Amino acid sequence: MRAVQGIKAWEPVARRARGASISAMAVMALTACAKPAPSGQVLVDVDGTDITRRDLVVELQSPEGRGVAPAALIERLIDRRLLAAAARNDGLDQSPDYLGQVRRQRELLLAQIYIDRIAQTVPPPTAAAVATYIARHPQAFAERRLIDALRLTTAPTPVAQRLLRAAPNIAPAAAALARAGQVAKLEPVTFDSAAVPPATFAALAGSARPVFTDATDRIEAIMPLRVRPAPLTGAAATDEARRALTTAAVTARIAERLQTARARARIRRQSGRTLEAIKEKTA
Repeated sequence: MRAVQGIKAWEPVARRARGASISAMAVMALTACAKPAPSGQVLVDVDGTDITRRDLVVELQSPEGRGVAPAALIERLIDRRLLAAAARNDGLDQSPDYLGQVRRQRELLLAQIYIDRIAQTVPPPTAAAVATYIARHPQAFAERRLIDALRLTTAPTPVAQRLLRAAPNIAPAAAALARAGQVAKLEPVTFDSAAVPPATFAALAGSARPVFTDATDRIEAIMPLRVRPAPLTGAAATDEARRALTTAAVTARIAERLQTARARARIRRQSGRTLEAIKEKTA
């Protein structure tokens, strides 16, 4: 009887507590409904996480975001945020694949930022250095030429080898390969004397027959069609020489930093057989 009376004595308190809890929940709901729209740096609130102006700027500067309207990128960011939240709910953010990709992307980003910082410390080349560079690389400037050609690529089968070696030109070779049931890709290409080693460019320019490359996993034949002059002079030549010299200076400085870092680092390796096993597993 006392126990029953004791329970009854607590009932008003319990009712008041429940009422207070319901009232608190109602206040929270009203507060959530009355929460002001994002402003300032915050463009969108997605389940309590912010999409900021900086997020949008980074997206606009990415290769996938160039030329895309900001409003469309905002919707893309919202979708990505929701998909990422769903993945976290499924525990995918703890998977080895995810963690490995995160480490790779983080290292790539940090390395690129470090390279960009090194590039900012490299002084611009002098006018004398630019003039000297242009004079020493005539094939990239005053004597620059282009070779228009056809490139044929096919699998390294004995039939393809025989047909291509016997063909005087690319077009008949492609037709012969098609009749023999060999898959081949024929495409136009252009070779620039500024980018191709001088000996290779000379061999292409002086050939009236297909030139075969040193590819081991495919047969690749180049048929030169015409050689045309494309000199680079004036301001365009100066700008190109300046870019080339700056790139070379940055590359040299990075190589120097890497050499120092490797000398200081403690690097231990597993056997080569382990690497071969990993390569076979991922092939």
